[in-house]
Amino acid sequence: MCRTENRPRATRRVGIHPALLVAGAVCVTVPDSAAGQGRWYLSMDLGPSLVPRASLFAEDNDWSTKCDLLNNPAQVETTAGECATQPPPAMWENKVNGGTGALASLALGYRWRPFRLEAEYFHRTATYGDATPVRIGDAITLAKADQELEAVDSRIDGLIVHNLFANAYLEIAPGPAYVPYLGVGAGVAAVSADYFNRWKRNDDPDLIATFDDPAMKARIAGTTTIGGRRKSDTVFAYQALAGIDRRLNDNVTLGIKLRWTMLSEFVDEDEYIQLRSHESSVGRGERIVYRLTAEDLSAFGATLNLRYAFSRWDAARSRRGRR
Repeated sequence: MCRTENRPRATRRVGIHPALLVAGAVCVTVPDSAAGQGRWYLSMDLGPSLVPRASLFAEDNDWSTKCDLLNNPAQVETTAGECATQPPPAMWENKVNGGTGALASLALGYRWRPFRLEAEYFHRTATYGDATPVRIGDAITLAKADQELEAVDSRIDGLIVHNLFANAYLEIAPGPAYVPYLGVGAGVAAVSADYFNRWKRNDDPDLIATFDDPAMKARIAGTTTIGGRRKSDTVFAYQALAGIDRRLNDNVTLGIKLRWTMLSEFVDEDEYIQLRSHESSVGRGERIVYRLTAEDLSAFGATLNLRYAFSRWDAARSRRGRR
């Protein structure tokens, strides 16, 4: 506790030394240890979560089938100059329905009533529902969609997120037993998810409209383009929190915490596993890659929260006992 001594009044004006101003500010802003309000704590969360529908956008640097030298070495029926320059990217988008997941966290914090600050590691998983139909966004691919493309799929699943957050809480009208609170957090998230996309041409050569030549129709009928593997990105994350704690004793509280966690745009790119049933190339000296962008990878969670506050009085007594 900061104290001042009573002194006789000075008969002349005396300047205040800057060090005294600093000391006075410290006395005002630093929590009084004797009051026992400032305490370190450990916090653990565990519970289920819900994830909303997620939006998927993708594009690639592929060439048209007529310009694919691995499928069409002679570029049969290609007009002059059609394959002289790379065409605009193929684009597509769709959504995957929301699903469920689980989350768990471990945090180290400091409570200075009615405020709390903490550093939190937060892990969550999610399983998504069915994918909606793919909407094609470029004219070249769209022209084949009616009959030549037998199946078009795009989806994600198996989301895993590792978060590091800095959180701040404000206790609202805490009572002797129950303590409601609100909080916000910001940090980074390492995100990974299984992605799959497939473009399959019709097995019937008569339904292939790309070529007029029967031999070329038969050559590309049934060919499949597949993209997959696990995708990953590190993104900015933030969250809103609310909950209520029940004091079990001076050190332990048990409560319910609600959180809404949001991620910024997820982006990753990769080569195709196979492109029109051959390697991810068109024989023009470059690899063909697709770029995936996923949005709305947020989650709502409801967890059971257990918090243990370290007692300075117990620590001091323990030190005295070891003397």
